[in-house]
Order: sequence, then C-alpha cells, then structure tokens
Amino acid sequence: MKKPLKSLLLTCSGLLLGASVMAKLPALSDEAKAKAAEASAKAAWSGKVEAYLLCKSQDKTASHFFKTIKRFNNL
Repeated sequence: MKKPLKSLLLTCSGLLLGASVMAKLPALSDEAKAKAAEASAKAAWSGKVEAYLLCKSQDKTASHFFKTIKRFNNL
C-alpha cells in the first residue's frame, strides 16, 4: 500500500474507534451501584492485606540480612 493511503486508512479507523468509545452508556441501577461499591471495597481490602503481608515478608528478609551481616562482620 502506498504511504498516504495507509495513513488515511489508519486515521479513519482511529476516528471510528474513538466515536464508538465515546458512546453514552445508560445509568447504573441501584443494585449495580451496590455491587460495584462492594467490589471496590473488596479490592481495597485485598490491597491492604497484600501490602501488610509484603511488609511482613520484607521485615523478615531484612532481619535475616542484618543477622547474616552481623555474623560475617564478627569473623
């Protein structure tokens, strides 16, 4: 394909895709809003639990590291 034709085709397809993405969705029902809020709360809780477990494992690793360094410095 020639370069100008290819760029025109890509531009047109991009505009069509952009127009379909901008389409207005209907408002959520109360049940859907509640379900979305519950899913958001679960995701937030899971993120906090994962961060806590990561922190504990990092503390354990740091403790082992400093214990090992102390042992090698005493040799």
